[in-house]
Parts: sequence; structure tokens; C-alpha cells
Amino acid sequence: MAAAAIGGVIIARPDLIPVMVAGGQFTQVATSLNFVGGLGFLVAAVYFVTRRFYGATLFVNHCLLFGTAALLFEISVIWDATWWLWHAVRFAAYLVAAVFMLKFIFNSLSAQAASEARMRDFALSASDWFWEMGPDLKFTYLSERVFSAVGVTPDYYLGKTREDIADGEKDTPAWRVHVDTLRRHETFTGFEYSRRSPDGQPHIISTSGIPVFDEKGAFQGYRGTATDITPTRAAEQDYRLLFEGANDGIMVRDIDTREILECNDVFARMLGYEKEEVIGLLVTDIIGLPMIEGREDMLTRLRPGESVAIERLYKRKDGSVFPVEISSTVIDRGGRKVVLNFARGNHRTEGPRRRSPKGTAAASPGATGGQFGLFRARLDDQRNLLV
Repeated sequence: MAAAAIGGVIIARPDLIPVMVAGGQFTQVATSLNFVGGLGFLVAAVYFVTRRFYGATLFVNHCLLFGTAALLFEISVIWDATWWLWHAVRFAAYLVAAVFMLKFIFNSLSAQAASEARMRDFALSASDWFWEMGPDLKFTYLSERVFSAVGVTPDYYLGKTREDIADGEKDTPAWRVHVDTLRRHETFTGFEYSRRSPDGQPHIISTSGIPVFDEKGAFQGYRGTATDITPTRAAEQDYRLLFEGANDGIMVRDIDTREILECNDVFARMLGYEKEEVIGLLVTDIIGLPMIEGREDMLTRLRPGESVAIERLYKRKDGSVFPVEISSTVIDRGGRKVVLNFARGNHRTEGPRRRSPKGTAAASPGATGGQFGLFRARLDDQRNLLV
């Protein structure tokens, strides 16, 4: 802006421009301005020598050349050899500046290409795929990962909305909330919908997205990720079938707060409760005798996957007590340590059993045989998907 203003003044009032040449010689004004400028370039060269940053060497050379040219100007006469040398040095300074600019542009383009290649590598190696929608909420881009995930090429999605590609009923509360969220141009997370691949296999897709706006605040569409969670949902279904179908009582509780987080119907009936009544109780509410803290400390020392088998007295809702044999396994559920308990009524009173050395229940036909062992073996197969 300052340069434009000065230029405008010079055009409007050329008489204000100082005289630089008179009688074939540079005027005192010209040499003084040149000396001050050259001195500034030399000071800048010293400054850049003391700094370490990208392009510092080029800046030093650029400033030294211009500073040297200023000194030559002081002793030059128009058309003499020194005058031509002054021009040559100035030209070299401009070449240095040009080299810097070209190098900067080249490095910027190289960095951009490397960033794009890195993003492509991430997109190909990730389990998720990336997508974009336009202002009309139709897909404009999908990464190649979608083909290996659900067997459909990205081109199939282009120009379609999410409703166009999804299977099943869409007039549901979840779909209505999702569509309203899109129309309000709001962020959404973990929306799930189903679709079938060309071979007829069902897939459950989980997707998240953020709205995109231009510099004026106009809505431009969405960008987001999606992933095929079919294996996870199948594992959860298998887990639930095993959990609810077992003949033994199963209970999950927090290892620190001792709150019961989940149980099956068998466990609830064993205590004379409805299932909903058990959830939220503390373990101390169902223990027939005061808890032995040593046993609790033993559980807290277990690493995820390790187990211990003990015998306890459980207290029913009506206050009566009965012996149970419990096999406890510590599980890391999203960073939260919980205890998975298998409880079976037991009329023996043998006391606590030893902790197994490698994370399996201690040897005991009552604690690890039959459905205990079957359930735990099948649970291990699902653990990587569930916790």
C-alpha cells in the first residue's frame, strides 16, 4: 500500500522526484540514498549470518551483493568500467533472489507432493475410507479403500446421497435425526447404516463427518470417514448369545468401584432379583460375609486376561446365603479394568483356589469344566473385537 501511494504521488507530481543525474554525473542525493541503502544491506547481511533459518545463506549473499554494489556506485562514473561492474553486481544480486524464489517454490511443491503421497498411503493402509459430499449432500469423492472394504468402487457412490446407497428402512428415528443433522450442517459421529455388497453380503457401516464452509461461511458440503463394523457387530451378537444362553451365572463389574455393570438372567435368578435390579448394585451388596480385602487386592494385581478361582457366600434378595464357586477374569474394556465373573452354585467349602500362572482359571472341574470352559474359550476368540 505504501509503495502504491508513493507511486501515485510521483505520477501526479513528477516535480517532487529528486534529481539523480546532472551534467552526466550522479547527484549528491543519488549517492547519499545509495550509500544509506547499501549500508542497510550490509547490516542485514551481518544479521542473517547470526541467524539459522531456511534460506539464510541466500539472504546473506543477496545482501552482500547489493551492499557491494552500493559501494561501487559511490566511485562509479556513468559508462565507465566501475559503472558496468556496479550493474553486474546488482544483476548477480537479482539472480540470487531468483534462485531463492525458485528453490522456495520447488521445495513447496515437493512438500505438497510428499504430503499428498503420505495421505494416499494412510488412506490405503487405514481400515477406514474417506469421503466428501457437496452442498446437495451427494457424494463427490471416496477413497479407494471403500472397494476392498465393501466391494464397491468409488464411482458407484458419486452423485448419490447416503439414503440412496443404504439398505433397509430409512423412516426410523435414527435416520430422521441423521438427515436433520445434515440439513442443519452439523457435525455427526458414529452414525450406523446397513448396505449389501454386490455379492449380497450385508455390511454395517459406521460413519462420521464434519461440515465444510468457505471463507464467506457458505456451506460447501461434508468431509468424513467411514468404516465397516460388521465383524464387530457380529462378535457382539455372538457374545450376547453366549452371555444370555449360558447355564451359569455371569456378571461384569468394575474392579475399582465394585459396581455391577452387567449380568445375565441366570445370575439375577440365582440371587432372587430381576436382572434390572442387579445392575448398579455393589458386589458388597450380594456378599454373604464381609469381603476379605486380600481377595480384592489379588484381583487388582491381575493383568488383563489373567484369572483366579475362589469360593464365596452370596446373599440372596431375601437375605439367605448360599455358597458359589466363582471364576474371575480381568478384562481391559477401553482402558477400564473390569472383572468378568462366572458363578456356579457350590455345596463344597474348600476356600480360595490358586491363581493360574498364565491367565487361565485354576484347575478345578467345577470352575473350569463344562460351560465355564466353553464360554471362556469362545469369549477369548471375540475379545480382540470387543475390548
